[in-house]
Amino acid sequence: EGLLICNYLSGKGIRTNVTLIFSAAQAVLAAKAGATYVSPFVGRLDDQSIAGLEVVRSISELYRMYRMETKVLSASIRSVQRAVRSWYNGAEIVTMPPSIFEQMTKTGRLCKMQEPEEKKEIPPTDDATGVFEFPDDDDDDLKELYTDHHEGS
Repeated sequence: EGLLICNYLSGKGIRTNVTLIFSAAQAVLAAKAGATYVSPFVGRLDDQSIAGLEVVRSISELYRMYRMETKVLSASIRSVQRAVRSWYNGAEIVTMPPSIFEQMTKTGRLCKMQEPEEKKEIPPTDDATGVFEFPDDDDDDLKELYTDHHEGS
């Protein structure tokens, strides 16, 4: 379901982030579905005795080899060392708790920060539920995609 929606949204020019990536194979599928970003969860992989930074490196290398435009966003970072190694291993973006960021600024490991991209307008949500509302012209397409997929289940 997630990859179907990712493909649909990317086709409409909406940037997407496919999270909870645990393997290079999942990241390739997400990229082929049009994901703007993939988020391998380094800390969770490490918890399962899987080398999370190696997964970041594998994804980055595959994207480079096959010229995939999807960006690698390293997530679930629990130490300064893991943040820095994520960048060394090819992640373009690293998310981390404020405490790790503060440690980086104190140790001098914080590199020059890039200016954020120009922000696109975020589509409205229903304030009561926080649910994304598609523009009226897209509602039928999404309902059809959702209905087709669920009727086959």
